[in-house]
Amino acid sequence: MWTVQALGQGMERIGYGVLQIPTLTGWAIGPWSREGGLQLQQPDGTLFVYVPGPLDPAWIDAAENIGWVVVLHGPNLGLRVPPTHPDVHQERKDTLTRERQQGMVTGGLMRWGGLRES
Repeated sequence: MWTVQALGQGMERIGYGVLQIPTLTGWAIGPWSREGGLQLQQPDGTLFVYVPGPLDPAWIDAAENIGWVVVLHGPNLGLRVPPTHPDVHQERKDTLTRERQQGMVTGGLMRWGGLRES
């Protein structure tokens, strides 16, 4: 189980009923050049997590144009429901709701890009 203390450096729980998420100053998210996918770096430049796999070009364009990304992190988010599931969006929404109710979701708003070499 992840906790705020274990994540440190500004990552906060996003509980059920939260109306505003924190801005995570210094955190960076961008393409994971080694395997494709995304990487998330902590403010000191160390790798926090990466997600291998293909990225939707429209999502990348939006992230680059807007310059900000909402990042949610939790042990079951996006992993249990395959994209081919007939109710994938509802199932993922239900998972997010359950995980937030249990205090298992952390994250925040962070700038796109600005990755350090790793």
